[in-house]
Amino acid sequence: MKKLYFVTRGYPTKDNSSFAFIQPLIHKIADDGIECVVVAPQAVLKRGRSRPYKWFDSTEKGNTITIVQPKYLPMGNIKVAGVKLTALSRERAIHRTLKYLKEKPDAVYAHFWDCALMASSYAFDAKVPLIAVSGESVVKLEQYFSKAQVEKKKKNVSGVICVSTKNYKESLSLGLIQSSDRVLISPNAIDTSLFYRCDKTMAREAIGAKKSDFVISYVGRFSERKGVNRLIQAAKHHKDVKLVLIGYGGELDESDQILVAKRVAHEDVVNYLNASDIYCLPTQAEGCCNSIVEAMACGLPIISSDAEFNKDILDESVAILVDPNNISDIENAISTLKNNEIKRNEMADNAYRKAKNMTIEKRTLDILRYIEDVVKNYQN
Repeated sequence: MKKLYFVTRGYPTKDNSSFAFIQPLIHKIADDGIECVVVAPQAVLKRGRSRPYKWFDSTEKGNTITIVQPKYLPMGNIKVAGVKLTALSRERAIHRTLKYLKEKPDAVYAHFWDCALMASSYAFDAKVPLIAVSGESVVKLEQYFSKAQVEKKKKNVSGVICVSTKNYKESLSLGLIQSSDRVLISPNAIDTSLFYRCDKTMAREAIGAKKSDFVISYVGRFSERKGVNRLIQAAKHHKDVKLVLIGYGGELDESDQILVAKRVAHEDVVNYLNASDIYCLPTQAEGCCNSIVEAMACGLPIISSDAEFNKDILDESVAILVDPNNISDIENAISTLKNNEIKRNEMADNAYRKAKNMTIEKRTLDILRYIEDVVKNYQN
């Protein structure tokens, strides 16, 4: 392969780490010598700073990725003849941009299902294979398309990559794929240059944590779904616990146990994870959570949800799985790890070893092999 087009909802910058999960994969593909062009539409904003239509991202090896961010008009939930106008505006921005890029790609890689279906007409017109990536916490296409539109557009999808068995089953149940389709299940992975074990004492000094503190970290949006306030409530039963909450969004419950509560650059998250004793994410829904794998790479035992979206990456050797909505469950898991240093250290070492096999290099290789097979089958 020589060229891939990526269609995504967004792309990170140094000042905004949103959609940071897509960047490591694209960097590795670019470093494999494949020309990468990312199409990530941006809403026309009344307030706020718009990004340039075209700009460039560079990998550490110096390879350039072209980022194209056409504007679309957000119109809320307004419909005309059953068509959602915001989705139509974003789809037209995607189609227009892909159409006027100079050369046809070997394939279009679209992250998530909504982006794949919005790129469907281009793939059909250009006669190129379209890869849909399902990594959503919940697949909700009804907010973008009618049922008839979904049925029509999904026919132009040539391959599907799911980040978890949960996403595979969800795509299957929605009729987006068939059981006979060759689907790649590829959990999210870590960039070991960004997430690794380092000296805990130095990491704690850097964030103002005491040696005697039991530090629990959390990385994600401050939202009901992710469960940050359920963690805060569970921690109140352990007075020597300190919380490192990395993220942004809604309001946090008041607590004098919160040591850090802020958004930080993606490359700085490693410092906060290494200052921690355990990682907790009582989330209600995910595709496959990047932050959990990143915490494992830093050697942290995990407390997270006893749900199918975690089963591809977590087991009892590295995690205590709980009911994410049950504060007592979360509290008891904290007690177990806090009061049993031997178990905590064993799980930490297991998590670190397991993460070593979940690298972005391995995932990139698996994905590129899959895309090459899809391209060959499409051409035949």
